Amino acid sequence: MSTKRINVMISEEMDNKLNEYGLRYGISKSAIVGFVVGQWMDGVEKTNNAMFGATGKEGFFADMMKTIIAGEKNDKI
Repeated sequence: MSTKRINVMISEEMDNKLNEYGLRYGISKSAIVGFVVGQWMDGVEKTNNAMFGATGKEGFFADMMKTIIAGEKNDKI
């Protein structure tokens, strides 16, 4: 696994907060931001999988659409 560096612009206030957190927990600003971004991305993926499934044809949304379509077919009978 390789790592990549990204540049992100943050406010001076956010920089100060990250410095404080880094000192408090003994880790770098980069490690804090990497952790937060990783947790956020994990949450987004879990939400997308629950709503749309891994293929986009599963999950809550697909089940809801199947129910709606089945209901429309029953109404026509």
